[in-house]
Amino acid sequence: MTYFNAQEILKFAVRIEESGEEFYSQAAALAESGEAKQIFQYLAGQEREHKATFESMAAEANAASAQMSFSGDYQAYLEAYLDNILFPVDTISSRVTALNDILNVLNFGIKSELDSILFYHESKRMLPASQHDVIDKIIEEERRHFIKLLELKKIHKG
Repeated sequence: MTYFNAQEILKFAVRIEESGEEFYSQAAALAESGEAKQIFQYLAGQEREHKATFESMAAEANAASAQMSFSGDYQAYLEAYLDNILFPVDTISSRVTALNDILNVLNFGIKSELDSILFYHESKRMLPASQHDVIDKIIEEERRHFIKLLELKKIHKG
C-alpha cells in the first residue's frame, strides 16, 4: 500500500500550477493578437495565485495528519498523469513552439485545463474534507479558464 498525505497531494498541485504558469507565459510571448496576449497573461497570473494557495495549504497541513491508503497503482497513475499528461515543465518551451499557431495553442490550453479539473476532482478524495472548499474554488477557476480559452478560440476561428 502507498500512503499519501495532504502535503503530498498539494505538492502535485503546485507542480501543475507552475507548469500552467510557464505554458501561459510562453503562449503570451508568442501571441500576435493583443487580446490573446492579455488572456494568456491573465491565465499565467491565475496559475501563480493557485500555486500560492496550494503552497499555503501545504504549509498548514500537518505532516503527521491522517494519511490515506491507496494502492501503488493509484500512485503510479497520479505520477504518470502529472509527468506525461499535464504540462511537463521540461518540455513546455518545445511544446509551445511546436504548436505553430494560436488555434493549436488554444486547443492545448483547453485540453490542459480539462486535465487539471480532472486531477483536482481525483485529488479531493485524498484530502481532508476541511480543504474541499478550497479545491472546489480552484476547480471553478479552472472551468472559467476553459471558458475563456473557448471564447478566444471562437474569435480566432473566425
